[in-house]
Amino acid sequence: MKSVKRPVDTSFWEDDKIIDQFTPEDRYFMLYLLTNPHTSQVGIYHLPYKFAAFELGYSLEATKSLIDRFENKYHVIAYSKDHQEIAILNALKHNIIKGGKPVEDCIRSELRQVKDTDLIEKVYIHLADFWDNSHRKVDHSIQFIFSDLLQRRKEPKEELLNENEKENDNDNENENERIVDDSSSIITTTINQTKIEAILPFKLNKYKQDQLAPYAKQLTEDEFNHAVSQTALANEPSFAYLLGTVKGMCNDKRIQQQSKNGLDIPIYKLGE
Repeated sequence: MKSVKRPVDTSFWEDDKIIDQFTPEDRYFMLYLLTNPHTSQVGIYHLPYKFAAFELGYSLEATKSLIDRFENKYHVIAYSKDHQEIAILNALKHNIIKGGKPVEDCIRSELRQVKDTDLIEKVYIHLADFWDNSHRKVDHSIQFIFSDLLQRRKEPKEELLNENEKENDNDNENENERIVDDSSSIITTTINQTKIEAILPFKLNKYKQDQLAPYAKQLTEDEFNHAVSQTALANEPSFAYLLGTVKGMCNDKRIQQQSKNGLDIPIYKLGE
């Protein structure tokens, strides 16, 4: 079997998080995540709990606890329980030493094998600022590959949703009127990229704008600005925080409408 080499920079041992927060067990586990035989160039790969437990020599419970800690305390990975796939959020910062068509083809091939699209999206959001500020052509190429794949996976879902909406419209012709609390609810909020980037510590690229747009349109300008202000005041302001806040506000409005009108209105979930 041909061996695969994964680069681990010596600065790993000088990283502030490694020094200040990681226990010896944490350091061992992080090195395992970066170098185990299931790893991929893109940093998203299939890793069932039982595989990791066996290879580490840990119990299943201890392995699950480590994965939970690295995802929810250290925020360096994301894990899909449904597909038992893991994403090392910063892997592409260190795995890509030089660019070229073979590297880009490898990234495309590995991303196509990832079953959980949410993991790809989380890596994209996590690395968006890094890519935007990078001076390397390869980083911008990889960003495009991610964006293109996410868009392609998104389109079939949108087509299915549109078909379902058409069917619902035909079945409920008398209930086709838009539900609003007052005239201000129908205001279409435009996303002011310059204003948001002046307040929040990240760039609002086209992909992020496309994610925000469907929800921003359901809010008044004051409501959307309030979501931006809440994000700015958060301990770790991020695009994911802004998106979650905007979705939450849309949910609140829909729940109020549901209560008022007795209609079955779907609730948004983060990642949809």
